[in-house]
Amino acid sequence: MSKRSSVACFLSAVLTATVWNVAFGWKLGTLLFVIVALHEGAHVVAAAWFGNDMKSLLFLLIGARVTFKNDKTTAVEDLCVALAGPASGVFLGLLLAISGYLASSSWLKGAASLAGLINLTNLIPVVPLDGGRFLAAFSARWRWSAALGVIGPAYVLWLLPDWRFVIILFGVLGLSLFFPNEEERNRRRRGLEY
Repeated sequence: MSKRSSVACFLSAVLTATVWNVAFGWKLGTLLFVIVALHEGAHVVAAAWFGNDMKSLLFLLIGARVTFKNDKTTAVEDLCVALAGPASGVFLGLLLAISGYLASSSWLKGAASLAGLINLTNLIPVVPLDGGRFLAAFSARWRWSAALGVIGPAYVLWLLPDWRFVIILFGVLGLSLFFPNEEERNRRRRGLEY
């Protein structure tokens, strides 16, 4: 990572952590920052495993983005790197849940739910989320199957009125899989982003 990228990473991390701590209090703000940093760090470790170095890391007020130097990766490498972030967050959520159960701490249990929610939401199959990267690793034939797998259950669950907001969200995201994504086609030319 260049000196300029390092400075941008540091400044964006400080700004994001500060805003989250002011907006949500120091406990929740710090927890959010740790969840996002661990998630992005897992992408970096997985990419490094395949010999791909990090180009830049920027923390944003809604998450973070990592860009890698090598854009000539295989579908398996893309798949592994895309799933590394959510897997680390789900693992963190499990550790927090077990700790919360053993310590009888409702705060730790809530932290576990938040870690799981953030990382599982990131698996929604639409770019730029990790679920979209995961789906992009498959051919167009599999993309149709995945889209139907999202839309079908959404239609069936429509009968439950309490879930309609979530169902609409997943239905729209599933429909987005049917249409080609110019950004995804250009991604290989300018580098990988997770």
